[in-house]
Amino acid sequence: MKILALALCFLLVTGAAFALDISKILEQIPEAKQGIGYSCNNDTVNHSLTWEVLKKDKFTVSAGIVSYDERIEDLREINTAIAVISYNLGGLKDLGVEVPILDLIQIEPYLYGGVSRIQLDKSGSEGNNEGDWGLGIKLIAYKF
Repeated sequence: MKILALALCFLLVTGAAFALDISKILEQIPEAKQGIGYSCNNDTVNHSLTWEVLKKDKFTVSAGIVSYDERIEDLREINTAIAVISYNLGGLKDLGVEVPILDLIQIEPYLYGGVSRIQLDKSGSEGNNEGDWGLGIKLIAYKF
């Protein structure tokens, strides 16, 4: 019985230490920002998800994806890897609004460029590795 209690105490202590390490790792992950974009290449409205890579004053360089359904040809979802340049206009928190859920709202217009359906080999390359660019606005920023 003493061995079982000792093993249980050991698991609790190592579990707590592991939880502290995970919280430090999670603090270093940048915020995910979601928004709406318009593809000037495809004339479609799409959903964007980006993570901040570099920030200088109110300008931000981010990386992420935009996705949309290509409903004209077939029902598959097209994802595009993108690089984004955006400018932070602020959020409701900056205006003094103190509603907890509305703290997530930020207004950040952006310009993006990217490549969709990335394929490294030449087989069946029709429609793959197409460039895409567009404009959009990031609306929601959240951190895990």
